[in-house]
Amino acid sequence: MKDVSELKVKQIRIFPADRIPFATLRTIIGQKSLAEHFSWSEIGANPATGELIYSAGVLQSTNGNPIVVDRLQINDRRIVLQVTGETAQASVVYSSLAGLLAGFDSSGRWKDSEPVVLVHETTCVVTMDFEWNSLLSAPLLGFAQSMMPVLTSEAAAADIIGIKCGIVFSYALKDQTIREHGITLSNKTFSVEPRVNTPLSERRYFTASPTDSDTHMDLLRKLEDTMLGKAVRKKQK
Repeated sequence: MKDVSELKVKQIRIFPADRIPFATLRTIIGQKSLAEHFSWSEIGANPATGELIYSAGVLQSTNGNPIVVDRLQINDRRIVLQVTGETAQASVVYSSLAGLLAGFDSSGRWKDSEPVVLVHETTCVVTMDFEWNSLLSAPLLGFAQSMMPVLTSEAAAADIIGIKCGIVFSYALKDQTIREHGITLSNKTFSVEPRVNTPLSERRYFTASPTDSDTHMDLLRKLEDTMLGKAVRKKQK
């Protein structure tokens, strides 16, 4: 596994009711404060739900390296944050945001508030040491190849340029607190597919998982070892 790029992480936090100071955040003062803090290129709202949506911002971190904040969505119970970078960087952005929201908290209910649910998602593009066709069983690969003559015409010859390989997971609640707060958990997918607009021979893949970035990288190493028939290596630190 090498040449990791386009690393993006998303954190979804759902809070108990009446914790996020959303009403104040929607005011001109709240909007101005958030805009100055993250230098958003685009600011909008979902007209149906009232959710605030911010895009293409940046946070100047304490170490001097800016963190690109791709998207921020906030409503009265949920904060969705996506950054270009690792999960640790997303957590830095959230910590900064939480401090900003504390300044709007007249009720005192936001202070020390913890989400009922915290969900991580990670995507990246990476070069892997296995061929795309090893993601398919022999019968399915044979079927795919048999389709090419059927789809070929006098005007154009059909060829395979990609596949989509995903494993979908559902979640059975163990913590009844989640249900008590009226929260349902959606299905999540781990997926690997050849990078679009890239020759299959380059073994370049777009990958996604419902995990933090460190776990995502570990899963990709295990996938690569599994596809190559190697013993799964220990988690690299």
